[in-house]
Amino acid sequence: MLRGEMMFKWFQSSSKRYENLLDRARNLRQPDFAELRKVFVSTTAYNPYDPDVADWRDKARSAWKNSELSTAVQLTKQILERNFLDLEAHFLLRQAMKQLDQPEQAEYHHRVLKGLFEAIGKSGDGKTPQTAFRLISADETPIVLHLLNLKLKESKRVQIDRSRFDLVVAINPQNPEPQQLFFNIDIPYRWMQKHFQ
Repeated sequence: MLRGEMMFKWFQSSSKRYENLLDRARNLRQPDFAELRKVFVSTTAYNPYDPDVADWRDKARSAWKNSELSTAVQLTKQILERNFLDLEAHFLLRQAMKQLDQPEQAEYHHRVLKGLFEAIGKSGDGKTPQTAFRLISADETPIVLHLLNLKLKESKRVQIDRSRFDLVVAINPQNPEPQQLFFNIDIPYRWMQKHFQ
């Protein structure tokens, strides 16, 4: 079999696996969020620097701050149509649905958010470069910090050996002792290198 044919079959297989995992996650039918994240980044749907998503996210944040809940909901749903694994979209929808008195929808987005957050937690504890949280988008960092009940104090991008990290110093409001956390951003960084250089 020619190399091109083998690659095509691999992409085809990867795409089918992604669709199956995505369907299970959307319907909360024995979802495997860790595997879904892993497979997603090998599909053509993966784009951690999608300009449309970035625009919708900015507008959704603005709508949220201005209490324009219906606009925020519409925009975050657009994001999830493009990228169901977007942490911030599920976070905003969970909060919006609570305020709109739609507890079932709020619970749905809470369960998806929890599953995605736990999948990131399975990748490491963030305490060292070797055990860093593995992200599929640098946009995940602030939501992970929020879910850990931490407030960002400072952050910088660093390279250690061949890997790139967001190195974050954060504080728990209950404990003023700063914590240092590593977020591995190799996956989105390599995607950017491949597509923009």
